[in-house]
Amino acid sequence: MGVRCLVANLSAARFSDRNGLRAEHVLRIPALTLLLTVSACTQYRVAPNDGGGGDAVATDGASQGGSGGSSGSGGAGMGGGQDAGGTDTTHDAPIDIPVGTGGAIGTGGMGLGGSAIGGNGAGGSRDGGADANTGSNGDSSVGGAAGAVGTWTPVSSGTTQQLRSPWGSAPNAVWVIVGFPSDFLYWNGTFWAMVTAGTNQGLMGLWGSGANDIWAVGISGVILHWNGSTWSPVTSGTTMELDGVWGSGPNDVWAAGAKGTVLHWNGSFWSSVPSSTTEDLYGGVWGTGPADVWSTGDALIHWTGASWSAVDAGGIGSTDGMRGSGPNDLWAVRGSGLATIQHWNGAVWSSVPLNGTYSLVGLWASAPDNAWALGGDQSGGVMLHWNGSAWSASPTSLTAGSIWGLDAGDIWAVGAGGAILRYSIQN
Repeated sequence: MGVRCLVANLSAARFSDRNGLRAEHVLRIPALTLLLTVSACTQYRVAPNDGGGGDAVATDGASQGGSGGSSGSGGAGMGGGQDAGGTDTTHDAPIDIPVGTGGAIGTGGMGLGGSAIGGNGAGGSRDGGADANTGSNGDSSVGGAAGAVGTWTPVSSGTTQQLRSPWGSAPNAVWVIVGFPSDFLYWNGTFWAMVTAGTNQGLMGLWGSGANDIWAVGISGVILHWNGSTWSPVTSGTTMELDGVWGSGPNDVWAAGAKGTVLHWNGSFWSSVPSSTTEDLYGGVWGTGPADVWSTGDALIHWTGASWSAVDAGGIGSTDGMRGSGPNDLWAVRGSGLATIQHWNGAVWSSVPLNGTYSLVGLWASAPDNAWALGGDQSGGVMLHWNGSAWSASPTSLTAGSIWGLDAGDIWAVGAGGAILRYSIQN
């Protein structure tokens, strides 16, 4: 079992008596002595899978749709639609156009998507030709929507302690585990406030079904529950370290951790469930429903509704994080340098190449064409983004930590030294 180390300011803290700190999801990057200075607003464009339609340039008769606008770093969009115009009364029409009562709406064609970095250009619109009878203009052709601009921005946490496992129920209701022994930070939409957890243990995983139903799990089998007003302990029935928690609803929650420990909450109590492994499951728990749940670490296991079974993740070995957007779109990352990342398409795991070698520990996805991975390489922290066809990398101040999003336009990344970055989209 490889050794995981905390960054320097937490090197003395041990989160378990197991060999190493797998669950902390913190890697040591060779030759890195200082965290990178926070880069102000690294810019991305997370665009829909369509480029903008081009301007519909009016000719003498019918208004013909033009080519799509160039989409930043992405490819050009496809052509716009065609307006039906009335007979031109000033110039000779190149084709016979029936006399009408006004041009029909020519909807601009949505172009093929450009790269998510760079985004798609906005489509233009243009009025159709004049009608011979009424003299009124035809309706405008509608161009494609512009790609939205997203930025990662540092947010002050008010602490220098290690942060992990963000989760929230709304843009103004986000929780983060902080320090050891652990407490919580709570985001109210304006600032972060410290909330006492009431435990002397370290907490590792956080998930909820709603604002009044949140679970936190951690060292020595500790489980805490938030009911909307207080955090209180709940009997777990184990003293094993629990590293991840996820559920499909308030009566179906899973927790996993050391020695293949898997627990299930049925709405009334936690019970142990055979996991098919005795390996450590420090990479968390994630699923899409009651019959599709995954847990990972030194083994990868899958729940299909009746039992847990081991799955081969394409030979990647141990995995430190796993998230997806649906049953046919799941990613797994590893905390030691690799040039590939593993993907599940609903039938098999396969390796997807990376443009570089990275140690990745944080992962989050919202759609088959939008996923984020957090980690580092020899030069420092790295944020990777998947646009549906390739992973691209940008430097970040976070060298290790956790990433989670409420949706594609509101994502949080946290890590060592109390660092917090928030990704938001501005139209």
